[in-house]
Amino acid sequence: MARLHALVDDLDALEPAFTGYDRLRFGGPTSRDTCIDAVRARYPRPWPVTAARGGR
Repeated sequence: MARLHALVDDLDALEPAFTGYDRLRFGGPTSRDTCIDAVRARYPRPWPVTAARGGR
């Protein structure tokens, strides 16, 4: 599971922020909604994120 969190963190660093308008323009959820936010919601970290862990 730690590997999944690390990969999502890496994707999060690359993926730009979207606006509410982007959801209207694309007609649904953005890639950030489905590939980052939804994965984090489905597989929450069992520990808090700290700087000592490098954000992972």
